[in-house]
Amino acid sequence: MKKENRKKDSETARLMRSIIAKTQLTNEQVAEKADVSVRMVYHYLSGRSEPSMRVYIKLIELAK
Repeated sequence: MKKENRKKDSETARLMRSIIAKTQLTNEQVAEKADVSVRMVYHYLSGRSEPSMRVYIKLIELAK
């Protein structure tokens, strides 16, 4: 895929990658702790979806 065809990194995607790197959790573990499906984690990482405020709060708590 050409660079110009890629979606611009969303803030959520950057947050998710940061949490995964910092905590060394798998996508599956992040999904479980955030109470979402693994598919939703992939959607957040790709920028296709944005989490609800409840999920954002859980993600921020994971990052602490």
